[in-house]
Amino acid sequence: MIARSEENSLISDNGYLINAESVQRVEAISLHQENGQFYSEYKPISDILDLDDEMQAEIIAEVKKIILEISSRFQGSEQFTRPIDKMNSIGQIMGYIMPYMPIKLSEKQDLLEIASVRERYLAFLYILAKQKENINLQIEVAQKVSEKINKSHREAMLREQLKVIQEELDEGDGSTLCNGGYRERIENLKMPDDLRKKALSEVKKLEIGGSHNPESFVIRNYLDLLLDLPWVTEEKKR
Repeated sequence: MIARSEENSLISDNGYLINAESVQRVEAISLHQENGQFYSEYKPISDILDLDDEMQAEIIAEVKKIILEISSRFQGSEQFTRPIDKMNSIGQIMGYIMPYMPIKLSEKQDLLEIASVRERYLAFLYILAKQKENINLQIEVAQKVSEKINKSHREAMLREQLKVIQEELDEGDGSTLCNGGYRERIENLKMPDDLRKKALSEVKKLEIGGSHNPESFVIRNYLDLLLDLPWVTEEKKR
């Protein structure tokens, strides 16, 4: 490709920024260096104009649509995409977009070497569509990871809040049933040893699990029933 550089080149931190305009597509035949400069022999390569106006208009519309979809994913991209709206040539759009495409240099070179205008533009359209899919996939994965992290964080916060609430409920029962109230009352009753052993085992479950134990309601009912029974043994009169 023969290019013509403009005189208003700028100096950057990493070297020079040169504005260039392509003039003609050529193929380099030989390359040699002389007096510190490179010279090349080349032959012109003409485009194969095998694309009618109707199909070119359709490709331009699809290219602009995909670029708009990609740019909508990124905040502040309007300034970058605004000039594309005024372009009516796929070659112009390619020259504007390709420097920013995250593809290998060899892929860009392959695209440049396609002589058929139709094949070149369709290949460019395919690259754009592929980039859109890749970006959508990356964003989708990032969103799922973010949602998973947020869900885990939310669940951790809820568990911590639930723990605090349960501790406050245990402390505010108004009785000492979870901290030995049942145990003391059962030990003071004159019930059979095997039954007392069973009751104290249930008390231990209640003490370990607290009021948030899913079996606490059943255990309390059972212990309340035992405590309400008349365990005093009366001697028979002779």
